[in-house]
Amino acid sequence: MAASVLDWTIKELECRYQELSGWGVREIDGYNTELMRRNLVKEFDEQGQPWLPLPYIVICIDDLSDLS
Repeated sequence: MAASVLDWTIKELECRYQELSGWGVREIDGYNTELMRRNLVKEFDEQGQPWLPLPYIVICIDDLSDLS
């Protein structure tokens, strides 16, 4: 199960990197700061909704033997 979670994480991170590069930022804090700036000046998304910040992904591995 741990391996499948890590596979999902890799795919999610790849999607996030593409999203960040599309916004011209390099890290999640820069992305969320830009979102807040756009929301303040009411530059909302295509549906007219405020942008939602990206949460951090935290993975805790209790036992490394779970990965084998």
